[in-house]
Amino acid sequence: MIIIIITITIIIIIIIIIIIVVVVVVVVVVVVVVVVVVAVAVMVVVVVVPVLLLLLQGLATSVLGPSIMTMESLLHTDTRTISLAFITSGLGYLAGSLGCAICYDRMNKELYFLAAGYLLTVALATAPYFPHVYGFIAAITVIGIAMGFIQAGRLFFCLFFFFFGGG
Repeated sequence: MIIIIITITIIIIIIIIIIIVVVVVVVVVVVVVVVVVVAVAVMVVVVVVPVLLLLLQGLATSVLGPSIMTMESLLHTDTRTISLAFITSGLGYLAGSLGCAICYDRMNKELYFLAAGYLLTVALATAPYFPHVYGFIAAITVIGIAMGFIQAGRLFFCLFFFFFGGG
């Protein structure tokens, strides 16, 4: 009788140990999966978003020059009026750079880059659809502002990592 009780007790202890080991293994696997998912998300923000912003900024830079004559005929205006887009784009870039200098330390930097990229995307997508030349020029100005924000923010970000080593 005592041998049966001892055997049942040992079996219960072994089952409890197996359950504890299984729970610990499951918890460790869940923690590892969460860490991997967070690491991948961080890599997407750190690597993919800046590359997409670079490509988007390259597209925004190259779109105005070749399309200026087509936009002149589509908007029924003259070269003098449509060339204001170049001036307002430069002034927008200057305003965006100055705005970045003021706002950069006061905002979440990743959110800042995403917001500027979104603004640039919306302005690029809507610029050709304005029926009047001044709407087109306003969209080009917004593109310049967003490009100034992105470029100055990227330079501040790089300088921060260069001088302070990151975090």
